[in-house]
Amino acid sequence: MQFVVRRGMHKRAMLLASTTLAMLAAPAVDSRGTAAVAATTLPPPITAVVHTIGAKEGDFFLAPQGQHATYANGPEIVTGGGKLVWFKDIPAPDVAKNLRVQTYHGQQVLTWWQGHATQGSPDGIGVIADAAGNTIATVNGSGLYPNEGHDFVLFDDGDKALITEHQFATADLTSIGGPSNQAVMNCVIEEIDVSTGQVLFSWNSADHVPFSQSHTPLPASAATKWDWFHLNSVDVMKNGNFLVSGRKTWAAYAINSTTGNVLWTLGGNNSTYQLDAAAGQHLDDAGEIFAWQHDARALGGDRYSFFDNEGIAGQPSLYPNSRGVVVQINRTTKTATLIRSYDQPDHQITLAEGNMQTLPNGRVVIGWGTVPSFSEFAASGAVLDHFTFPDGVDTYRVFRSPWPPAA
Repeated sequence: MQFVVRRGMHKRAMLLASTTLAMLAAPAVDSRGTAAVAATTLPPPITAVVHTIGAKEGDFFLAPQGQHATYANGPEIVTGGGKLVWFKDIPAPDVAKNLRVQTYHGQQVLTWWQGHATQGSPDGIGVIADAAGNTIATVNGSGLYPNEGHDFVLFDDGDKALITEHQFATADLTSIGGPSNQAVMNCVIEEIDVSTGQVLFSWNSADHVPFSQSHTPLPASAATKWDWFHLNSVDVMKNGNFLVSGRKTWAAYAINSTTGNVLWTLGGNNSTYQLDAAAGQHLDDAGEIFAWQHDARALGGDRYSFFDNEGIAGQPSLYPNSRGVVVQINRTTKTATLIRSYDQPDHQITLAEGNMQTLPNGRVVIGWGTVPSFSEFAASGAVLDHFTFPDGVDTYRVFRSPWPPAA
């Protein structure tokens, strides 16, 4: 394992780098019963409520967290039937999330975010590991802001990475009825050269999106940080521009990857496109396709998928359940149409987290975030798999991929 602290790194990032060395050395166990260091406990059990697809379709990638006194937490791979394949214990209070397969220098690798809470915001690093789970590279940002872990995306064969960060600032909100000195939490994207750590591009929500687009109320005190945007995903589109999800503006934004300008907005108070629903599909009570959403992904052909939470703590829900949705944009008519949706099988609202992955075979995998479960659907919407965790356990996202990678 190698971890390099760059010259000139911000003090916060240097401290994080030194403490992360021990985190990355946490024990890993696999289904063959072997372990470099024996784990003291096992990850939370997974119960198959519905299971109709064999392991040949690929393994599930997740990172359960919660109930740390009872279960080990960390990145985990399980078979299509929910049986343990690989697991890496991350000792509390640190956590891991967003385990997935990405490409790094022509090889399929494991990646995840790993870190801890610092000054009211998560703070950690992106980890790149080989097929055995051994760390081969790590990614941090400029060190100016906490690397809060909502997303960690490799692109250009893994030469570049996108990470998400928080900036704490003060803003004059008198134009929207707020104080002149409101504490705010802005959201930052940094594009990083993985080999050198150089920041190639930076984007700040406050520079491109008006505060008036937020759907979250102002706090009672100007000293309380207003989390007005809450960026929770970034994706690289085929044209090289970026797709960003702003949870608290109920909108997705296409971002020019050179200038940072917003090219178009989908949903929210300033949508470029008129929203509509195809036959058999339904907008929510606010007339939106999605609200309080996560995980905006470009599917190609001007189709986009979202995890549609439809709820958040302290606010009324806008739809009977959370769901995954697919949206078709028509640039000529300036319309965005909800063409497909996948409802939470237990008709529950996910108040935080969640993701939707569209597989090459047309099936869909959905992680239900703080509702302790994940599912796989046929393209038609039929539930093919549904798994649950114990109460108090969640996983930020769930993916499915063939594993191990082909030689």
